[in-house]
Amino acid sequence: MSAKIGLFSLITIAMVSFSVTKNSDNLWVENINFNRNPIGNEFVMPHNGKAELEMIDMINNLRKKKGLKTLKYDLKLTQAARYHAADMAIENYFEHHTHNLKNNMLQDELGTFERIGKFYKGIGYPNSENCAAGNTGVKDTFLQWLHSPGHYENMLNSSSTHIGIGYYYNENSYYGSYWVMDTASE
Repeated sequence: MSAKIGLFSLITIAMVSFSVTKNSDNLWVENINFNRNPIGNEFVMPHNGKAELEMIDMINNLRKKKGLKTLKYDLKLTQAARYHAADMAIENYFEHHTHNLKNNMLQDELGTFERIGKFYKGIGYPNSENCAAGNTGVKDTFLQWLHSPGHYENMLNSSSTHIGIGYYYNENSYYGSYWVMDTASE
């Protein structure tokens, strides 16, 4: 495994001033300032929506093999995951907590589940997050999570019912590619 591959897991028992507008094709256009905590309506355009859906399929196939129910795609969890992936790539850090750049120093500002909860207002609650960095490919990232006990547990969390995946690439960041999986229970 490359020295630039990062891997974090958070198991359960930001940074933005934001405006959203629509262009002439009625597509969302983003203008996010990652120096503040998110308020929950930030919309990060997908860098590779197909890869995000492919990751959900791989996780659901694993869950089926283990006799678990598949996870339902959730747009709000996806927005939370994309936001965090973009934030890490743009602010150039790799942590579950949201960090903000203040006086040229990154500061830990917002807890993982508090951040996800700003986006996800479902009946249930956010209950796990996986992060990975350094791989552009879905399969490589999935295998990272598969071979890490904490990430593996999160993918097979039997209380999870919904999922969102975020991927963001920034060539000027340390890892380049950033992946986030957020799940929730209802």
